[in-house]
Amino acid sequence: MRGDAAWRGGFDAGFLDRDKLTYAFALTRSLGIFVNAELVKPGELASVKDLLAPKWKGKIAISDPRVIGSTFWPLTVARLKLGEGIMKRLLIDQEPVLSRDRNQLSEFMVRGRYPIGIGLNVLAIQDFQAHGVGRSVKTLLLPELDYQSSGSTVWLLNRAPHPNAARVFINWLLTKPAQAAWAKELQTNSRFAGVEPGNPDAVVPPGVTLTQIDSEELLGEVIRTQELARHLVK
Repeated sequence: MRGDAAWRGGFDAGFLDRDKLTYAFALTRSLGIFVNAELVKPGELASVKDLLAPKWKGKIAISDPRVIGSTFWPLTVARLKLGEGIMKRLLIDQEPVLSRDRNQLSEFMVRGRYPIGIGLNVLAIQDFQAHGVGRSVKTLLLPELDYQSSGSTVWLLNRAPHPNAARVFINWLLTKPAQAAWAKELQTNSRFAGVEPGNPDAVVPPGVTLTQIDSEELLGEVIRTQELARHLVK
């Protein structure tokens, strides 16, 4: 279980904190933004800066970055790469629609009301598409929004009522069969070598290491993004 060869980057690469108390056994790449392929032409959006074009003013749906975590991450990466000014240009100058209801925004996207979405509920969109609605909605990864995250972590609570049982569970969870089942059911990707991806579209390519946005090291930056959003959006 703890052999380095069994885990991408070695076993210790899964720890998200300095004290090695939180372990990430999954690894996924950002899906980027959502676009309606009937309204956004191929090549029309190649970078975050393209989102600032006048034609997209008032036409971008964003999950409220003051409270919704799915928007904290992409905006944090964009801010670190492009500077804090990108927050105002995107959240204020472009006059996007902001909502705390990700499912509502997802419905807006699949019904063609907005051509671009950020921080939406991918599972909700997939559910619509499974019923034949919104199949023109695709994900588009922009270079300034490229990052990796875990989404699935495990830790052992101090003074747990049944610590031995918890250890047995964790040891089982970090086996290949358990990781394969987890990846399949949750449509995610395990760090365990040889496990079939549950989400092929979000695989981090071999040999590539991206910004680990949910690491303890970047927690302060994510909080800073939320604070800026609250300052900008009244």
